[in-house]
Amino acid sequence: MNRWIIICCSLLLLLSLSQDSAALPILGTEIALKTILNIGVGIAKAIMGAHNVLKEKPILTPGESVLSDQLKTLSADVKQMKYAILEKITTTLRDKLTSMVNELFKLINDVQRLYMRFYEMYGNLGNYTRKELENFADVGTSYSLTELRTTLEMLHETLVGLDFRDESIITIIATKTEAYDTMCVKNGQSSQQLINNLYELVVTSHTKGLTVVLFCYYLREALENANYDYARDIEVNHFKTAITSTSEKIKQALNLSPREIWKCDPQKHQQGQTFLKLNPVFQTFFIYQSDIKYTAWYGAFHSCESMVDKRLWCRSHPCEVQPTERRCYGKLRDCEYVAKWFQICHAPPKSDRRYDWIKIYKGGEYTDIHGVQNGRCDNTQGVGSIWPFHTCACNCESESREEDRFFSLLDVKSDIDDNKVITGLRLVKKGHVYHIEIQEGTLGINASIIDASQWKNTDELFNQTTLSSDEIATYHYQQISSPQQNNYRITMFNEWVDWHKNNLVFSVTYDQSAVNLNTRELGPEDVLTGVRFQQSGTALDIQVHGTPFDYATGRLDTKNGRWIFINRAQNVKEIVLKDPDIPVNSKKSDRFSKNNNEFIRFRRTNFRKDVGQNVIPYLDIQDIVTNPPIPLSGAGIYHKYQEGYGGFLGLKIVHYDYAQHWD
Repeated sequence: MNRWIIICCSLLLLLSLSQDSAALPILGTEIALKTILNIGVGIAKAIMGAHNVLKEKPILTPGESVLSDQLKTLSADVKQMKYAILEKITTTLRDKLTSMVNELFKLINDVQRLYMRFYEMYGNLGNYTRKELENFADVGTSYSLTELRTTLEMLHETLVGLDFRDESIITIIATKTEAYDTMCVKNGQSSQQLINNLYELVVTSHTKGLTVVLFCYYLREALENANYDYARDIEVNHFKTAITSTSEKIKQALNLSPREIWKCDPQKHQQGQTFLKLNPVFQTFFIYQSDIKYTAWYGAFHSCESMVDKRLWCRSHPCEVQPTERRCYGKLRDCEYVAKWFQICHAPPKSDRRYDWIKIYKGGEYTDIHGVQNGRCDNTQGVGSIWPFHTCACNCESESREEDRFFSLLDVKSDIDDNKVITGLRLVKKGHVYHIEIQEGTLGINASIIDASQWKNTDELFNQTTLSSDEIATYHYQQISSPQQNNYRITMFNEWVDWHKNNLVFSVTYDQSAVNLNTRELGPEDVLTGVRFQQSGTALDIQVHGTPFDYATGRLDTKNGRWIFINRAQNVKEIVLKDPDIPVNSKKSDRFSKNNNEFIRFRRTNFRKDVGQNVIPYLDIQDIVTNPPIPLSGAGIYHKYQEGYGGFLGLKIVHYDYAQHWD
């Protein structure tokens, strides 16, 4: 019995101390129980050593006094956790969960109130009347349905149900398909972390309740001159049974629950802060057929659709439809007939759009609006001709190197020699190149992070300072990893004029616009120490680097790290966006495409909704981190969207699987 009494007191202390210390082992492991016993034995002995609680105030050592003071402040922010649960669930599931969650947190708050009353009494019993002490003792030991003992039993039933097959809080979070499809992370916690935190909260609350019950029995012994050893044994056994039973169900839930973390939509989308875009790599461009070929009358005998992969005849002089600064310096593709007569609203000169809207002439007036008409247009142009020419709407594929269209393929690794591992990812843009940037922290015992994680800065690619520390740098050594060997190639400095054509970056073009949506996971004995973009055929993909480690000591096996190599050109199933508008116009939160082996292409927005002026999907550049920082075991690329919108591409992470250490 005494061992479980010590455990219950120690759990309180462990959880209070863990708020300001390095990460501790997950609850349920043998290591965690030993840690609990070592931390709490002093205060437990002091509490249980006061045989006559009415006359003897326990004598605490200075260290025990500190622990005792922390008992008072021990309380998870239950409101914050409650909101975190409901925030992660969609409206449909929230209706189902609300009553369960409200009931659970009502029970937790009831226990907390009694525990704080106990703490006020403990050590100050002389200030209370006998009647007040008797009433409090009855609250802690009564079998009434409204009293503490029933509350403690209901805590576990509300969390996990009487049977794991029953619908409960953890089964909904862990197993419901809708939850996984639409759950996203605002506070850096996955479903597995949330379930574990709920379990910790229930165990903490039950431990508080048991402490109060045991105290009340000692109180009754002093008041009644009786012996309640048998009753105390029963309470401790009930505690042990409840914790063990709940632990088994939690373990099942942890094994089923996803560990992926990606970002929810922010409250407000802000370009450069929460998202970036590839404008204007592809963009709708209006052109007379006569401006496409060198012979002016060529267009009179051919349709717009026959103009395949053409270049402008008016590259060196103004086109009929376009201002000089809006020429298409690239290929015209996917040309389509628009209308005989229409109006164009040209975008302001500094805009990355060519047009804000067009109005097509129908029924004697310009009424058919494409795009969004917001206020006055300062540069409107009527388009039409009595000649037998058509005006075509083409996809202008820019060939400029000044567009933000490049993704770095260079390795991004943590400082493995300093026992650093990756704890977070984000996309950053340096120059015209998108890079993966990592957050890293020092790996400690039991897969913990023992220091504050920090972002590792990424230098701008191809800046001369990155070529060499030598002032007269003429060579750049770039390591290209493969599963069999490490190959090195030397690039002469004067070759950097063509850097966008080599294997240092992935360049988004009309023929190379696919992005594979995959999650790359490591084995159970590895943690994430590197990540990089990879070109797979004509698609952008992601690779991960894993390093084995010793769970007990936290030391990385630096000699056996490796890249996980995927030898596949492109995923099979394409996500085809139907009539996509720009994603920031959506009034609803984006949904997550969870399936691996899909891919999506960068493309223009819908002609009717946006005149094809934006490249979608946009890129989500929010930080993807765990809170608190923990090691990762995988990374991937995902797409989230609402029907009718282009959505966002972003990075996601998979945190280390602590469930494998749950005993």
